Amino acid sequence: MSLAAELLETAGYLTRRNQNRPTQADLRRAVSTAYYALFHLFVREATAALVTDPGLRGLVPRAFGHTDMRDACEPFASGRFRDPLRTLVPATTPPDLVSVAQAFLDLQPARHAADYDTTAAFNRPDTLAFVRQVGRAFAAWDRVKGEPVATVFLVSLLLGRRWNR
Repeated sequence: MSLAAELLETAGYLTRRNQNRPTQADLRRAVSTAYYALFHLFVREATAALVTDPGLRGLVPRAFGHTDMRDACEPFASGRFRDPLRTLVPATTPPDLVSVAQAFLDLQPARHAADYDTTAAFNRPDTLAFVRQVGRAFAAWDRVKGEPVATVFLVSLLLGRRWNR
């Protein structure tokens, strides 16, 4: 099982633990872990698509930045692309890729709140919704990853900011 899949499984476990009285620690950890499941899925898939040398595959993941990845997801979620992406993606972004990108955009601020905002309160229904959204994003990714636009998405996660200079 991949790290991404293990993280998603752990997030689900944390939301189900303490059924009667979930702790804020468990709920916060579940949100953060669900986000990192998606983050690591993206990093693994992008690294596999971009790097064939096994020695480099261990180094490339450190080059991915959370903000850059969020910025790369925005056009795929909204369908509003600037050059050079406008010429590389189909007129209509596949719905599965839209949901994958949107999941990252939804989870990142939730992860920030879970990890850094001590005044935020989390509840089981909202936490479960985030974990399920990531689970749906994993399934959507499996359906769309073979399409050429998925490769453009993966490359933009690492290089998108550099394209728009």
